[in-house]
Amino acid sequence: MLHLYRKVCEVFLQKFIIFVEINTYKTMKRIFCLFTFIYICLLAYAYDNVSICQKTNPEVGRYEIIVPDNMIRYTFLLDKYTGDIWQLVEKSDESNTWQKVERDYSKYDKNDEGKINYQLIVPANAARLIMLVNINNGITWQICKTKDDGIAFQIIY
Repeated sequence: MLHLYRKVCEVFLQKFIIFVEINTYKTMKRIFCLFTFIYICLLAYAYDNVSICQKTNPEVGRYEIIVPDNMIRYTFLLDKYTGDIWQLVEKSDESNTWQKVERDYSKYDKNDEGKINYQLIVPANAARLIMLVNINNGITWQICKTKDDGIAFQIIY
């Protein structure tokens, strides 16, 4: 899709330059149209590169580290077999460590031994919508704040 936008922009600019060279006058209308077209091409290119959501890969590996684009505070390590989650936190000596994140218990939360059972979904710029999903039965937990200003995962289904 991106290559198509670039190709269309290149062809249009070539044709426009030839047209301007043949017709030796430049009107404000043509210049305005050129800049409008360039602006639309840039918008299309920028829109093509926008990240809407980041999620774990449900096909390979037991552990995965998720680092959201604009929310470095919510860097997680996920065990995709058990659904255990750890958050990267800074210790008092300014070094980093993994701290386990609590999640609500559900008697319906079943997982297959030795198989990927969980996926973490992290929407761009929406920390309150970070969710953990059991991909076998759809049980879902959503991130929430705790009383001590930490985080936990609260069951919503």
